[in-house]
Amino acid sequence: MIIRTRQLKFIMTLHQLNQVHIDKGNVIDSEASLPDTLLDPKDGHTDDVAYYGSSWYVYDSKNDKSKKIDINNLTQNQINELGQYALGLINSLRKQYGLSPMIMSDNTQKMAAGDIAIRNKNGITDDHSLIGNNISQADWNKYTFDSIAGNHDGTKFAAQNLGFFFGAEDTMLAAKVSVLQMLTAMAFDDGPGNYHRQAILMNPNSVDGHNIYSDEEDVTYYFGYGHQSSGNESIFDFWKENNSNVWNGGIAVSTGSDGHSSFASELMKHQKTGYTNNGTDTIETNPAYTNAVNDYNQALAQLTSANKAYNQANDAYNNATNNLNDAKTNLANATTKLETAKSNLNDAKTKLADAKQALADVTTQYADQLAN
Repeated sequence: MIIRTRQLKFIMTLHQLNQVHIDKGNVIDSEASLPDTLLDPKDGHTDDVAYYGSSWYVYDSKNDKSKKIDINNLTQNQINELGQYALGLINSLRKQYGLSPMIMSDNTQKMAAGDIAIRNKNGITDDHSLIGNNISQADWNKYTFDSIAGNHDGTKFAAQNLGFFFGAEDTMLAAKVSVLQMLTAMAFDDGPGNYHRQAILMNPNSVDGHNIYSDEEDVTYYFGYGHQSSGNESIFDFWKENNSNVWNGGIAVSTGSDGHSSFASELMKHQKTGYTNNGTDTIETNPAYTNAVNDYNQALAQLTSANKAYNQANDAYNNATNNLNDAKTNLANATTKLETAKSNLNDAKTKLADAKQALADVTTQYADQLAN
């Protein structure tokens, strides 16, 4: 079942946002001041998208040291980082109601990316992915489920929320603040129906007094986050698996030893953790910090390799230099010996000539005696 929820369109620019009067809001100017939980401001504002979207959380670039981004051309790693931040916020809300956390993994991100691809194919920007309406079931399967496994029995698309960036976010922190604003509005300022909130909570116990999922009990939920640059949208996709009676069109599906269908088991591989802020800009659970550590370790490994190559080259150079110096010495010695030998040769030639002449002279002198 797909919920066509009321969409959250935040149309103010960041410049305008910073000009809004703040009643009790929080200025976020660094990763250290970025919330990692969804909290209800409880200030009397309800059904007021402009309020939560513009003034409760305000981004200030003053102490922002996060990575620069192009919001219209995010890398998959940047999309994953924003998704992990969203996951942490969503699960913080679910925890407040005693609900199990949603699961995000490499494969749920792959399905979300498939959703973005099919939306782009069909020119969908400001509407939901409506299977059987603006998206065919065949295409949906091809772009999402089939990208993971051919048999997707036991798992269904559950719901989708949409949020919109301002379009001026130029750092990861600014983008995260926008995601925070979107989810805060969805959770606490959703207006009649609370459909966005229900899609986040999706529980059978009707924590809001009513819930369209109340017919399902033991359910595992999966979350995927995507960014559609053509509409500057955040896509929050949710999938579900009924653990007590895994289904496929009402027919029970076999499960593995873990109690999950084979497809859901694929979704549970390589799970991603939600962002947790421990109060500093560089924390182990902060994806940006992890990326920085990985970059540092890679650079260190390259330095070590380069240093080893340098030492080897330096040793070879020194050996060659030593060999050259030895060769120069040997050449000098050989040159001296050659010059000495050449001088001795010339002396020997002179002496030979003198001896030859002396022999001739004495031969002439004693010719008569030599004849006898």
